[in-house]
Amino acid sequence: MQSPVLMVRIGGIGGVFLLAVVVAVRRLRHTGVPKRFRTDPWLTAALVLSSAAILCAGVYGALKTPGAVPE
Repeated sequence: MQSPVLMVRIGGIGGVFLLAVVVAVRRLRHTGVPKRFRTDPWLTAALVLSSAAILCAGVYGALKTPGAVPE
């Protein structure tokens, strides 16, 4: 690509998709996962930890994209 700024903006869109992934996983956990997996405290802790990490990465990516946040 000729424009590095455009490539960075396209990468920032990935941050928004990461936020959508977190929402989708949380929703699917309540509708499409057997109860034995929903009640396991280790799996719940792993889901919360990974959701927080993905959420932070998504917010960071969205905020660091030039032009994503008006100045």
